[in-house]
Amino acid sequence: MQSGDVALFKGGGFFGWLIRKWTKSAWPHCGVVFAINERYMIVHARPLIGVQMCELDNTGYGTPTVYPSGRTLNVDKAYAALGSKYSYKDAILAGLNKPGQETGWECAEFAAHVLDIEREDELPWTPQGLANYLFAKGA
Repeated sequence: MQSGDVALFKGGGFFGWLIRKWTKSAWPHCGVVFAINERYMIVHARPLIGVQMCELDNTGYGTPTVYPSGRTLNVDKAYAALGSKYSYKDAILAGLNKPGQETGWECAEFAAHVLDIEREDELPWTPQGLANYLFAKGA
């Protein structure tokens, strides 16, 4: 595991189930691994909390499936976004396969941002959309 890997989560209880149904995703949440001094952290955008960094095993979403993204974490972007608000509007738009309005972050939109992935029209910013994009690129 290394910085820039994508962590995909299946947890989240009823809200996680609802997100999976809404976004047609196997995962309701994602984030990006940040390895610091042999500790694995995650940077992610969370409902009610916003953008945060925490221990990978202390997210509240359970144990993630971690995939190499083949990309480098943009640490400056990650630190600059810490404390930014979560955007429920962007999360709803992602479920409709529409671009966010940049009023805050939803998890996959934020992950793409800190991995320097530009939005492609056919890519929904959902955890599933991000995973599909990375798998298609051979990550």
